[in-house]
Amino acid sequence: ADEQVTLCTAQAAVEENYGGGDPMIWDYFRLTPQEIANARPPMTKRVHSAYMLSYVKSDVCQETLSPPVLDNEEQTYRRLVERCQREARLSEERRRARIEQLMTVEVQLILESDVMKQEGFWSQHDLSYSHRLRLPRDQLGEGLWHKAEEILRVPSRNLALFLLQQRKNELLRLKFLQPTKVLAQLLPQHSGVGTSSHSPLLVVLCVASRGYCPLTLDWRPTLAEEAVGPPHPLITWLEDDLFMLVVKYFCPKTQKLITLGCYYNNCRLPLEVMITDGWFDDRLRSRMENKEVARLPSGARFMCWQETSHRHPKDIQPINASTSMEKEGLSTGDIIIWQLEREQARELVEGTGGRQGAPAAPPKEAAATGGSGGTVTQGDGAAPGGPAVAP
Repeated sequence: ADEQVTLCTAQAAVEENYGGGDPMIWDYFRLTPQEIANARPPMTKRVHSAYMLSYVKSDVCQETLSPPVLDNEEQTYRRLVERCQREARLSEERRRARIEQLMTVEVQLILESDVMKQEGFWSQHDLSYSHRLRLPRDQLGEGLWHKAEEILRVPSRNLALFLLQQRKNELLRLKFLQPTKVLAQLLPQHSGVGTSSHSPLLVVLCVASRGYCPLTLDWRPTLAEEAVGPPHPLITWLEDDLFMLVVKYFCPKTQKLITLGCYYNNCRLPLEVMITDGWFDDRLRSRMENKEVARLPSGARFMCWQETSHRHPKDIQPINASTSMEKEGLSTGDIIIWQLEREQARELVEGTGGRQGAPAAPPKEAAATGGSGGTVTQGDGAAPGGPAVAP
């Protein structure tokens, strides 16, 4: 390195750095005396660098090689001083950035509204984040809740935070972020210190209690949600009792597959509860008013599917919506798709049923083999109720 000076011979300092060559080992025993006399010994090139050799006249040597005066009033070396100061400042900034990278964790906070912007079949990499935070590695997860409360102006106890991870089939995997765990313990193994040039990263999905508008995060409960009571204390999430699914809806008329948001409830309740408790209607209403999807016919009947791969849409699997998530083998973070029942959609296409502006045909993507496992009729089922969230 240029910063290190080592005592060496003139041969090493000059001759070996400015071209030339040195004899190589030569197995001349294979040659005849005549061949040896006529052959040239093999040579190897010396290492030569790009250093410049300068000559200084002897009568100005003292003046040229004397140390510069950097603090005089004439500021002869002003540009040199500024460059040295700038390089020293940048070096210090890089040193601090390295220390910060070792001691902190970057958190990308994704909101439910970010998920609702997605259309079609998407993966975790398609999601954009609303907020970017940097927190100490030794901080408890509870500190992230307080940061989210400060940013979103929603009480931390009414928020649920989930770590976004990717499964082998590239679908979402959501794991509840325990408030009592240290952030460094939540980092994926491949994000450890020394294994990447990037800062350790946590991608976190934040979902507010039902009753908060997912777009504005204002407290605007529907009549059904007001009947349930105050906001749910999601910070006390019980993984054995609760689940959360990403819910999509396919409109045959507009041929759009939209994301309605994240639905949570007790894992022992049937999936059709999200239709009968008014959540599905509430999420779909604004999308129908904006004409993103066609209006539903009265008494609409629905089928339910599970998305198993965003790369292979035809691989969706039918789900029996009258059974619980637990029995269907679903887990938090799975994606389900609702669509109109086939025959009802066909009637709308042929103009023999429903009203104008209703969905027209079942989705091309839903051409998977097998039955739907039962249909759900809009408006059927028990009265709306809240999930079993621990107080």
